[in-house]
Formats: sequence, structure tokens, C-alpha cells
Amino acid sequence: MTMKFADTVRKAMGWCPKAESAYYRGEYTVSDRKFPVPPGGNSHVVDGVMVDYQSKGLPIPIFIGLVVALSVAIQYFFAMYRTVAASLGVIAFLLAFIAAEIYATRKKARVEITKDSITLFRPFRRPEVIQRESIEETTIKENTVPLSPKVIGVVAFIILALCIEPVYNMITSGLMNSSPTRVVFGIVVPLVLVALLYHAYSRAVYAKTVVLTTNARKILAIFTNDPAEIIALLEAS
Repeated sequence: MTMKFADTVRKAMGWCPKAESAYYRGEYTVSDRKFPVPPGGNSHVVDGVMVDYQSKGLPIPIFIGLVVALSVAIQYFFAMYRTVAASLGVIAFLLAFIAAEIYATRKKARVEITKDSITLFRPFRRPEVIQRESIEETTIKENTVPLSPKVIGVVAFIILALCIEPVYNMITSGLMNSSPTRVVFGIVVPLVLVALLYHAYSRAVYAKTVVLTTNARKILAIFTNDPAEIIALLEAS
């Protein structure tokens, strides 16, 4: 459930590699590197890559509306259910999301390529199979993102700095005496943003991205240090 929540947030932020924006500019010819076809019908395997496989992100106004609606819903929840159990339940869910997001980002993904399909293995998710016949376009594009890795790091540091006072107040007053709303919006929600920024930072450090467009209007973006290897494996399989 936490990873579905992460997908919703990242999709709303408009990660789509095909978008005509500053995210991706420039295309490159594929490498002439070749890999032997795996014997016995086995698959080529690439470990340690980051993968995004979604449709185009939501417009920014809709995303802002969703964030506002979520904030109002959380405050309404606390107003209706002012119990320790309910407060700890919300905090525990958000902390679980943070842990899952950071673990999935560090663990990365595994891609298995055969002549018939591409299978994605990502933490906390079922394997996703993309049929090769559904792929309409394969390109290597420059990974130029709106915010550089340094800027993302500075923003994450500022958010963490803003958490110092709420954390201090919680320690001095005690968790049970702290306002659940202040704990959520002063500590936990900023940590959620930092986890999402960490994911964005982990993608921004890659220079190029392999982008596959399917006939179902879905886009697979593979972030890797060696995109030519992915292209060569696709050609060899």
C-alpha cells in the first residue's frame, strides 16, 4: 500500500520521460555493442538500475489540489478521532512509507530481458511484464531534470532543519503530550518529502535514460550508468 501511495505522488509530480519539457532533451544513436543471445532461452539480467513505469503525470494544479485535500483529510481525522491509537496509526503508516521508499530507492530494481518480454522486479511490488511486441519506440535520452542533485540536496537539508524545533518540542514535552497534528505536519510529513527528494536525487544523478514507449501509452524509463548496455541487450535478445 505504501508503494502505491509513492507511485501516486511521483505520478502526480509529472515524472513522465516523454513530456515535452525540461526533463528530457536530446536523443542519441544506439551503441554498436553486442551481447550473445543467452543459451536455452534464458534471460539477460541487469541489476542495480532505477525504473519508472507509469503513464503521464497529473497536471500541477490537480496535484496541488490533491495535496490540499490530503492535508484537510488528515486534520479532519485528528479532529474526529483524538485518540492515542488513531494518532499513532497515522504516524506509523507514514513512517512505514518513509522506510519503504528509502529501502526501495537504495535496493533499486532488476530488469530481465528476453526475446518476448521485459520483466521488472522492484521491492514491495509484483513483477511487471512488458511484452516486446507492445514497444513502439526505444531511445536513449539526456536526463536533464529541473533541479540538479545539489539543489535537491539543499532543499532536503532545509526541510530537515525545519524539523529541529518540532522534534525538540516533542522530546521536551513527551510524545503523549504532543499534538498529533504538530507531530504529523511538523516532523513526519517533512520526512516524507525528504524521502521523495531522496528518490528524485537518486534519479537525477544519471546522465542518460533509456526510454521505451508502449502502444498502451505507458512509458518505461530505465535510469542506468550504461544505457548503451540496455540497448545492446534488447537487440541481442
